[in-house]
Amino acid sequence: MEYRYSREMHVRFYNIRKALGLTQKETGEALGITAGYYSKLESVEKPVKKNVIISICNVFDVRFEYLVYGEDPMFHLDDQRKRRLVELFNEIDEPCKDYMVGFLEYYQKNRDHI
Repeated sequence: MEYRYSREMHVRFYNIRKALGLTQKETGEALGITAGYYSKLESVEKPVKKNVIISICNVFDVRFEYLVYGEDPMFHLDDQRKRRLVELFNEIDEPCKDYMVGFLEYYQKNRDHI
C-alpha cells in the first residue's frame, strides 16, 4: 500500500531527521534503506510505502499520526528515555558512536551471560 505523498509529508520526513540530529545516510542505515532512497523520500521523488512509514515510526519512536497527517506531537511522549538516548548519542563523536553501537550489539547478543 502506498500513501498519497504530499509536500507536507516531505517536510515531516526532514523534520524528524533534523530533530534526531541525523544525516540522510544515518537515517537510511537505521531504516535499512540507502541514503539515496531516503533522499528521494525527502525530496518528493518517491511514493511512500506503508512499510517505510511503519519503519520510521518504529525505529525513531515517531507517531504515525504525525508522520502521515501532521498531528502533533512528533514523538511518543511516554518514553522520554529513548528520546534522551538519541539526543545523547547525537552529541558524541563518530568513533564513540561506533563504540556505543558495538557495545549495545554485544550486550544484546550476550545479555543472558553477562
